[in-house]
Amino acid sequence: MVLQKRIVLGLSLALIASACSHKTANPETPVAAPENTTAEPHAPPIAPAGAATQNWAYEGAAWETISPDYIACGKGKTQSPINLKYRAPAKNPPRLDFSYNNATAQIENTPHLNVKMTGANQLLLNGKVFALERVEFHSPSEHQLSKNALTMEIELIHKAIEGDKMAVVSIFAIEGKENPLFSEIWAQVGQPQTPFQLDPSRMIPPNKTYYRYEGSLTTPPCTEGVEWVIFNTPMELSKEQITAYRSRFGANARALQPLNKRKVVNY
Repeated sequence: MVLQKRIVLGLSLALIASACSHKTANPETPVAAPENTTAEPHAPPIAPAGAATQNWAYEGAAWETISPDYIACGKGKTQSPINLKYRAPAKNPPRLDFSYNNATAQIENTPHLNVKMTGANQLLLNGKVFALERVEFHSPSEHQLSKNALTMEIELIHKAIEGDKMAVVSIFAIEGKENPLFSEIWAQVGQPQTPFQLDPSRMIPPNKTYYRYEGSLTTPPCTEGVEWVIFNTPMELSKEQITAYRSRFGANARALQPLNKRKVVNY
């Protein structure tokens, strides 16, 4: 626990010192956190896969005023992202299993890095099976730790095999060593019609401690009832990889949303 607190303190100090330069952490060391904050304004318009087609942006008109389909973005009570507070891990975590394999992927033509996935990549969460639909990259991170955003957040978005429920598995990223998987994905940017092979299991950290809560999609239409699993062990990206992402896509993280008496559990 002492080591964990030192890691969190080091990350917080580095994040406050510079939005683009972060403290490198051991990728197998869990990152802990406290709660509540406001987020910085962000810029480019995004039309994510699966969302309605109206244009929207991180600055300007409130999303719920753009389309009736986006009403949950302003009126919803269980919206994402949120700030996360570290607590002692709870006992008896729900079953969390990944059945991920090398599968066909394709870069979507959107202003953020969005990878459409096809194939039998599945998540078993507490007895319910979800299929992986896409992987989104956001910078800075959408969820925050200790009132600080991290370098990036990678969100694996799933839809239930039966029914309409969705689940998102999220991994933070910090500055450190070059990430070979990200390099493979980055090589496809600018080629939205070119399928390539991607193994999403390479994104899942070996240390599977995580936060869990019920929230929403972080892009319009801000659909609620989404199960979030957020690993507190980050992956690493090199400074050059981070710079390349930000140079092309800019900042694309939604502002923090009120917790509204929701329960966040740390497993």
